[in-house]
Amino acid sequence: MPANDEDFVSLYLAIDDSNYQFLEQLKALLLKYEGVTISKNEDELRDFIFNYIPSKYFKIWELEFLMETISLPISEREKLHEVASLFDNMNYPEEWKPFLYYQPKENGAISGEATLYQNLLNYIEEQKENYKS
Repeated sequence: MPANDEDFVSLYLAIDDSNYQFLEQLKALLLKYEGVTISKNEDELRDFIFNYIPSKYFKIWELEFLMETISLPISEREKLHEVASLFDNMNYPEEWKPFLYYQPKENGAISGEATLYQNLLNYIEEQKENYKS
């Protein structure tokens, strides 16, 4: 039996408590619906999670983390570095490459900080519009 939306909302809210609480909630959810018992290290668990949670829920978390990052009282440069550090934790979303440091750019593409930051803002607004519709 697949998990329902209420289960995923509870899982989403658990991350506000702590990473530990999120992982414990995830373990309980997997045990409840899949009969899966998890005894993996953190890296194995992260890979396991990405195989079990539908991608639309990760998109919500991605957007949430990006919105939290741009609201931080730090410089645009520091915000871009924060986003780059989230990149691996979010399983390397392809859509983030236009606003990440150290990513190869297409020939002729401008990649200064102002452009990267504007790409980030554009992406966030685009994602917010997608969720509204």
